[in-house]
Amino acid sequence: MRDTHLDAAIAFYCDPFTPLLMAMIRAEGGETAFLKAIQCSYPKTKDFPEALARACKTLRNRVIEFQTRDLGPLLETQAAASLDPWTGEALPRRLLFTTTFLEFLGARWAPVGAANDPTHLNQNWVPNVIAAYYRRPDADVSPHV
Repeated sequence: MRDTHLDAAIAFYCDPFTPLLMAMIRAEGGETAFLKAIQCSYPKTKDFPEALARACKTLRNRVIEFQTRDLGPLLETQAAASLDPWTGEALPRRLLFTTTFLEFLGARWAPVGAANDPTHLNQNWVPNVIAAYYRRPDADVSPHV
């Protein structure tokens, strides 16, 4: 049996993966477009849950590669622009991936100049993911479909 309080606290303070996957789905243009993006590399992917599983494996592998190459810090903390939902403290710190890692991931997930990107939409992937991941309301998100 899962403890919903534990799950919520981990999600808020310690889980950099879920918001990144959500940002990636948004950057691709939603679940259907995300599935199509996965199918570019894995054509037999049948549905969104399988696409999500493949994305999780890719993300895990990029984390391992990033750390193995010693390319800099993988994680950082960022103050949320809100009150802590449990303690009421201002600006609670959350664990997030660094922009260096997001750029590294983007170079492999949506490489600029890729043969399967004739309209050059991959150039928008990293800025869109960064904007969605850090939830910057002032950032413009360009289409990536």
